[in-house]
Amino acid sequence: MTHAHAVPDTGAARAVQEEAAEELAPLIGRRAALRACGVPQATWYRKNRKSPAKP
Repeated sequence: MTHAHAVPDTGAARAVQEEAAEELAPLIGRRAALRACGVPQATWYRKNRKSPAKP
């Protein structure tokens, strides 16, 4: 099911969503910012992990 306000999941659209989430995070918290911008939490945390990925 596609919502009328859904943003297509393209590389450019995802980059804009992630940038918006970064700007909102200090104001409303990381989880709320990710949710508001349509960025999956798991995707964000995977891309921004501090430790190396497990083999």
